[in-house]
Amino acid sequence: MTAPSHSYQLFDRLFDATKDKLYAFVLKHTRDHHDTEDILQHCYLKLWEHLEKVDVARIDNLLFTYAKNAIIDRVRKKQHAIVLSVAAEEVGENKAADDLSPERKLVVKELKTAVSAIIDRLPPKRKQVFILVREQGMSYEEVAKVLGISKLTIKQHMHEALRFLVEETGQHYASCVVALFIAEQVVNRLHTS
Repeated sequence: MTAPSHSYQLFDRLFDATKDKLYAFVLKHTRDHHDTEDILQHCYLKLWEHLEKVDVARIDNLLFTYAKNAIIDRVRKKQHAIVLSVAAEEVGENKAADDLSPERKLVVKELKTAVSAIIDRLPPKRKQVFILVREQGMSYEEVAKVLGISKLTIKQHMHEALRFLVEETGQHYASCVVALFIAEQVVNRLHTS
């Protein structure tokens, strides 16, 4: 069974009218051309499957919703896969850092790079607090003494930093914290081995 030629023409018109904006939107969120192309393919396949029911006047909204959902799903799957694989090693297998597969090392490196880029966008004082607590392992009380600010202020900076990380990664609070903690542990092992 073949689709009517008007379906192909409509699809082509919609594709030509939206592809550049949608590509830019997805790339902005994925920062990866391969992921962007995969997500666009998913979006336009979904469009093709529902073409007969589509309100052409709202095509941008529909495609951007498809894209947003696909981006969120991809991020969740990647984060979930990282957390599961690294957690399995942490608790069950106890592999040395050298035993991590090259793919897993690359995923951990990419996660660290992505998290570092997000941390770099924090306001200077908040970034400083976050680095002292998360990367140097200092307590809130120790950081408060070093920076000469209250422990409550340190707590507020950490809360805002983590909230920002959650917003930027599209993850729930607990998932983000767990992923960051596990990734930091693995990255630290990689650097010390």
